[in-house]
Amino acid sequence: MGEPLQNIDSVIKAADIMVHDQGLHFSPRKVTVSTSGLVPQLKRFLHESNCALAVSLNATTDEVHFIPLYLDLLEKCARD
Repeated sequence: MGEPLQNIDSVIKAADIMVHDQGLHFSPRKVTVSTSGLVPQLKRFLHESNCALAVSLNATTDEVHFIPLYLDLLEKCARD
């Protein structure tokens, strides 16, 4: 389906409709957006939505996957 945060405006709007009293009225804890971690959009989603966010970090080995990707994402998110 693609990366949802490449279409951040529509994702935020859809999440708002899902949790709004006059929308679907889901609990924000029950709505999760899964992303590969586009940092500017990730920060925007966290500031503008009260829904959950899941970041997928995929690689062929644990060494490649866990250390560099995770630390890089944490560093980028810590800026600002």
